[in-house]
Amino acid sequence: FLTGSLDAYYKKTKNLFNGINISAVTGEYTINGNNGEMENKGAEALLRFNILRDKKFNLSAFVNGAYNRNKIVAMDVQDLTDDNVNAVGGVMNQWHLYKYVGVNSETGEQQFLDRNGNITEEPTADDRVLTGKTAIAPWAGGFGFNADYNGFFLDVLFSFQAGGWSYDNIYSWLMDPTASNQYNVSNHLLDAWTPENRNTNVASVTAYNLGTEGSSDRFLSKTDFIRLK
Repeated sequence: FLTGSLDAYYKKTKNLFNGINISAVTGEYTINGNNGEMENKGAEALLRFNILRDKKFNLSAFVNGAYNRNKIVAMDVQDLTDDNVNAVGGVMNQWHLYKYVGVNSETGEQQFLDRNGNITEEPTADDRVLTGKTAIAPWAGGFGFNADYNGFFLDVLFSFQAGGWSYDNIYSWLMDPTASNQYNVSNHLLDAWTPENRNTNVASVTAYNLGTEGSSDRFLSKTDFIRLK
């Protein structure tokens, strides 16, 4: 009636191939080379339920899932100058951003947290912090059923993933009021701050710090999904 399997693993990879900063005197800023170590650990499981089996009709259900978490354990050269980085002790391709906290209700300017946790309207690259979030989802799997009757077959599969984070570039472009005279923009801009509309999470279309949200988590979104295939 019930069958299944469970596997666990641990793997350490040395000499990762990635960018290494070099002096700009050479005419380049980075070269690709062997730099760092990473570990992966996780588990995979599968269960199948044979619900009904006879000469004409068979029905079974199944579920499978996998968890994998990676961590950068060492790097000869650590580059934390970008919005997406590999930092020792963190996950691969980790988002490195400053926190977006909303809109100043008095002025309509965007507000963020600096490195020390204070609200600022003029964030700098030094205010970015490691978020622990990555586009690589640690959870993935699926479930469904298989049925057959007299030579006719029906298979249903749902797949899912959870725990990943992606930067929504398209939404960020649609929320750029400076593009409204050339391109389509989001109707969310209709809720932008004005003296008559102060309780909003959308900055004034004339805010002086428009554009600084590009290195914030303003448009960082979960990539969780469940789909029927």
